[in-house]
Amino acid sequence: MEKNRSIAMRNFKVNVRHLVMIILLLPVVAVYAGDKKPGWITQRPVSRFYYIGIGYASKAEHPTDYHQVARDQALNDLASEIEIKISGETIQKLSEMAGVIKEDVLSQIRSTTRAHLEGYEQVAAWEDANDYWVYYHLSKEVYQKLQKERKIKAINLAKDFYLKAKDEEKKGNIASAIRYYMQALQSFQEFIGEPVSVQIDGKSRYLQNEIYFALQQLFMNIKLLPLTGKLNIKMTKGKAQPVKVKATYQPQGNPVAGLPVAFKFVKGKGKIDSPVNSDRQGIATGMISSMLSSEKLQILRAFTGSDLFVDTGSNPLLQQLIRNLNTPATKILLTVSGLQ
Repeated sequence: MEKNRSIAMRNFKVNVRHLVMIILLLPVVAVYAGDKKPGWITQRPVSRFYYIGIGYASKAEHPTDYHQVARDQALNDLASEIEIKISGETIQKLSEMAGVIKEDVLSQIRSTTRAHLEGYEQVAAWEDANDYWVYYHLSKEVYQKLQKERKIKAINLAKDFYLKAKDEEKKGNIASAIRYYMQALQSFQEFIGEPVSVQIDGKSRYLQNEIYFALQQLFMNIKLLPLTGKLNIKMTKGKAQPVKVKATYQPQGNPVAGLPVAFKFVKGKGKIDSPVNSDRQGIATGMISSMLSSEKLQILRAFTGSDLFVDTGSNPLLQQLIRNLNTPATKILLTVSGLQ
């Protein structure tokens, strides 16, 4: 009996010791409540070693989600402290490429910084019957380390896609080359606002510029042509009518296979398969299943575009850059008969 009691006491002491160690390793978060606001609310903290974010929410205005509202505000506040070091020349170039003003470029870069925050910690929170405040910080050293690791990984992946795109371009696989270029841009969209210099063929080059202008050149050399000047569409119930355009790559005029082509009515209205991929002869066929307008002369627009290749996600600057590319399009005249 005495021996069992002695073993139990030893086990108890070991468990208590482990529990104390676990508690010591947990992050310390000060939670305040009461009438008197703590100093970090009345006077904003300043630190050489941390980025700081303070958030607030009214419980009356946000009775069910005031914690989340205050947290989001704190992280936005924290992100605003992170200095964005981008030259005026880079901002100007991005502004021209994306077709937006410089202020929008900076705003979108800051939004991207906020979206990719990690490593931050809650330091304290305070609340009373009406208000909720929260205090976060992020170690500057930790932030720089994480940013460097993410940037290296993103650049290496983007460069890999870029080299694959170049290889496909040399083989004449134009649609495949465009997809790889798009994936390259997408791979380092977090750093799209920073000048990224890489070694390619023994030369130092800015990767964003190389990808963007390669894409623009490919799109400029693609031509879409309707296979008939004016198409007579006779609508019969239950029978779809084909509309065809051919994609070629200039100046040789080689067919572009696998190119996504979309169709849209710009005059009149109807239902048509869209988008569709061009076949080996470069022909994209959209099937009109019904006409929804009584107009005799209607117009279809056939086009390819960057957003048909990849999902640009939530990065607004990348979306603007992609949308500002000049992409090929053509129009098809339809004379419609047999409308019910």
